[in-house]
Amino acid sequence: MPDAIRAYAIIAMVAYHSSGAYIQFAYKAESRSWWLITDFIRTSTSNCVPLFVMLSGMMLLGKIEPISLFFRKRLGKVLLPFIAWIVLHLLYLIYIEGNTYSGLEIIKTILKGPVYPHLWFIYMLIVLYLATPILRFFCNNSGNQTLLYFIILWAIGIGLVPIINKIYECEIYVPKIVAISFVGYYVAGYYFKNLILSSKQIMLASCGVMALIVFSALAVDNLSVNGPKNQLFFFIGFTRINIMFFSFLSFLILKSIDYSKRRMLFFKKTILFLSKTSFGVYLVHYVIIISLRNGNMGFIVNKLDGDFLHPIPGIFLTFIVTMVASLILVSTLQCIPYVKRIVP
Repeated sequence: MPDAIRAYAIIAMVAYHSSGAYIQFAYKAESRSWWLITDFIRTSTSNCVPLFVMLSGMMLLGKIEPISLFFRKRLGKVLLPFIAWIVLHLLYLIYIEGNTYSGLEIIKTILKGPVYPHLWFIYMLIVLYLATPILRFFCNNSGNQTLLYFIILWAIGIGLVPIINKIYECEIYVPKIVAISFVGYYVAGYYFKNLILSSKQIMLASCGVMALIVFSALAVDNLSVNGPKNQLFFFIGFTRINIMFFSFLSFLILKSIDYSKRRMLFFKKTILFLSKTSFGVYLVHYVIIISLRNGNMGFIVNKLDGDFLHPIPGIFLTFIVTMVASLILVSTLQCIPYVKRIVP
């Protein structure tokens, strides 16, 4: 079950970033069909980060262990790889992209974060880990009603109020007490831990997921016509209320599927392989996508004779090449003593 969620989430994340080169078509009337395809792909994969956070909450918040033991485990699994990949990404920025930094600028870049766009997730995860001992006490000593109340307050404060402010052009003030970042997803993972949907409920939840994807994609498309460019993806931000429900339903569906059935056994090895390599793929995939986009590998995967391919083959090829290259790289690194520690 956790392996399936992890495998789906990393596929969604790579697909989400693979569509990046086609965002520019949002503002070209002659390429509207290209934009709508990009919009749908980006919207339908916008549950990737929430799924990872909820999975972490499900796996970590119910445990009872000394604080020192918890942080020792995170040191090897998250902090050391994070430091190593910060260094590697800085080397990429300097020697491949041609950027220059003084020693002080490097320190400021690391502290301000993120060094490379996708690494913001680790900064956020570290903050959640620092709060985990407190959140464990809260979760393990609270009933379901209290946990649900916390999640509802968080969802309203960080997910609904910004949309109300946007639509009605007002400013509703929400104190940053419960409505903080991704903490609601973290607690929601624990809250949903023992909830399993029936086959009928899975079908209903799947219909809800499709409806939310369509609604969210249409909202994004409306902003591409009527909204400012810097807020194009406002309605599919990871903490918008519609994406929250999309992510909650996706999480429940993935954890409720019976993977022991014979027809699922074919996918079991693939799921386990993707789960094992997911953190490493997360760390390396974005640089591969940028390299493919900029021609750093000697070719541009989504262009032919200088012109963009149609987004369906273009995004698909970017996704496949990125996924295969990432999996090969991570699998190779995981076989090398000591080096494997940076791709746990």
